[in-house]
Amino acid sequence: MASDLWWYFLAVLAVILLPGMDMAYVLASSVSAGRRGAVAAVAGIASGGIVHVAAGASGIAALMTLFPSLYHWLLAAGTAYLVWIGWSIYRSAGTTPADATASVDAAAIYRRGVTTCLLNPKAYAFTFAIFPAFVRADSGELLARTAAIAAITLATQVVVYGAVAALAVRSRSFLAARQSTLARTMGALLIGAALVTATQAWSADAKTPTINTGTIMNDIAAAQRKSDPDAGRADFDFEIGDWLVENRRMTKPVEADSPWESFRSVVHMEKLPGGIGNFDTFVAPEWRPGWMGMAIRAYNGETGLWSIFLLNSRNGGIVSATGHLDVPVVGKFKNGIGTFEGDDVVSGVKLRCRYTWNKTDPEHPKWQQDFSYDGGKTWVPNWFMTYSRLRK
Repeated sequence: MASDLWWYFLAVLAVILLPGMDMAYVLASSVSAGRRGAVAAVAGIASGGIVHVAAGASGIAALMTLFPSLYHWLLAAGTAYLVWIGWSIYRSAGTTPADATASVDAAAIYRRGVTTCLLNPKAYAFTFAIFPAFVRADSGELLARTAAIAAITLATQVVVYGAVAALAVRSRSFLAARQSTLARTMGALLIGAALVTATQAWSADAKTPTINTGTIMNDIAAAQRKSDPDAGRADFDFEIGDWLVENRRMTKPVEADSPWESFRSVVHMEKLPGGIGNFDTFVAPEWRPGWMGMAIRAYNGETGLWSIFLLNSRNGGIVSATGHLDVPVVGKFKNGIGTFEGDDVVSGVKLRCRYTWNKTDPEHPKWQQDFSYDGGKTWVPNWFMTYSRLRK
């Protein structure tokens, strides 16, 4: 499994372990309906999780971010649905365990489990914030990455919720004499979980906190410098030489319905003397005859971070109003993936720009550009490059 997918596993494990709507539903179904109810509830929640992964991969999560009313509608619907289920369980306090087991409708419990997961605001918050960071690939890799993430999500849900369900089923006999109290407790737990989760999700959406990524990266770099002051200075050595690059980009990246174009370019990269950094040139005669682009990358040995400046033959990469070079993107590599971010203005729109380098395949490295219109909460890709080394 790729190293970054281990990070995804840890992230999804932490979210699933956090008590919420899904766990409360599995617990309540297991206690009230026994083993058949437990299996049906876990299967329903896991099926809903796969739908969440598909939604993230297909861009539905990004669509809901662009139209917050959709998210708020889902939040309200999910809360109301869980409150209704909780109240139904609460009202069933007079039902004996034997009666409950005899009347188990596993299909209904499964359907409710799927609906519970799909209307869970915690799951959508996770999809918005975490999922885009692990699906950065172009369409050629999207299917494989999505399948891997779906498998991790499914396995984690089954193991965690399965353990909760097994524990609840084993405790049924002990709690049989307390069925009335138990039903009220489980019902209240579901209602409380729904209300608390919805309140937290709504509050987080209203505040939309901005994470100071620059401070975080500096803290990480400071810890790394203690062991190796020059760590990272050779990060871009993989690109030395000449490359044929397949480009796919949006012609109007700040417009949602922008058409895409594809073209080839040639890139030449050299190191700067004294370990300062490196530069590469970018020419694409079929795309823009006579035009040249250049990236200058400077390495800061004090912070362990790279700053990437873009120049071009039209304006030199200089801001006309100030006479200074345009603001760079700043970042570093970790486990073969380089992430570099900075603020930018494109076609009059203020946004945050991110470059992502993937050098895990040194003969075919990849570069990607994404824009964020909400301070880094969500990202929209607009340019993909796939490199192939040119042999002399």
